[in-house]
Amino acid sequence: SQVASLAKTLVGLAEEHGLDASMFGGRHVGSGRSGHLMQVFIRRDMADHLAYAAKPYGCVDNQRMPLAAWLSGDRSFSAGQARIVANPASFLRTDQVRIFVASADKSFHEGRRVFQQRLVKVLSAVIEPGHRAGVAREVCRSVPPKTCGHEKN
Repeated sequence: SQVASLAKTLVGLAEEHGLDASMFGGRHVGSGRSGHLMQVFIRRDMADHLAYAAKPYGCVDNQRMPLAAWLSGDRSFSAGQARIVANPASFLRTDQVRIFVASADKSFHEGRRVFQQRLVKVLSAVIEPGHRAGVAREVCRSVPPKTCGHEKN
């Protein structure tokens, strides 16, 4: 099938660039260092538009909402979670959101740009242009959940 073929291509691409693909039937990364770090910095006045305070598993934590006010308070940040709604319209604006990434495997980290370019090329070949706009519309409509359905607050 087309999906199986795409999966095989993606696993091969990951292996070729030194990305651990063992979870998908591919090889482990040679260095044994498969970790990655992504730091997302959101301008404080955009926090309530792009993120929400969350309990474990993503349920809204109403006690820490609105998130921007809670972040501006004199509180410890040692506990608590937040979920980010990755709205492409904001994530493409460096004056609103900045993202920094690092990989524990040095060779993958240094070759990340080439890997991403090849990944885009592979995916662009199978995602029809007409579907891209629909996917983007669906993603941009993302909003935090009101509740998980089993909580009172």
